[in-house]
Amino acid sequence: MFNRPTLVINEAPSRPVHTTITEKRAPTDASVALLREMEAQAEALFISRFKVDNNGFTCKVLIAPSPMNFELRYIVLYALNGKEKRTNVTVREHATEDECVTALIKNLSEDLAREFLSEAFKGHRGSIKQPNVI
Repeated sequence: MFNRPTLVINEAPSRPVHTTITEKRAPTDASVALLREMEAQAEALFISRFKVDNNGFTCKVLIAPSPMNFELRYIVLYALNGKEKRTNVTVREHATEDECVTALIKNLSEDLAREFLSEAFKGHRGSIKQPNVI
């Protein structure tokens, strides 16, 4: 008795639709040139505010052969802004001069970059708000 389906048919109400079409154009050569000029001026202003001073760097390299392992160990001692650092580079004993220099450059540049970037980001870490993780 109460299980009869009831079907109600309604028309969907019509709604007004408003569509705006905008034409997007590629940037012109003049606008790109103006953008590049403004970027160059902003970069020049930004760089002019940096002061590079008191950057002292001295470096000495000690070559220590290791006949047991057929290796050469380069001990690089350097002082950067008064802080003494040490890094070790190991190459095979019969490596060419280019391989030795490349290994020294790679290791020393990584060490210097780590030192410079750790100083550069030391003050910025606390100013960046970290999201709360639940």
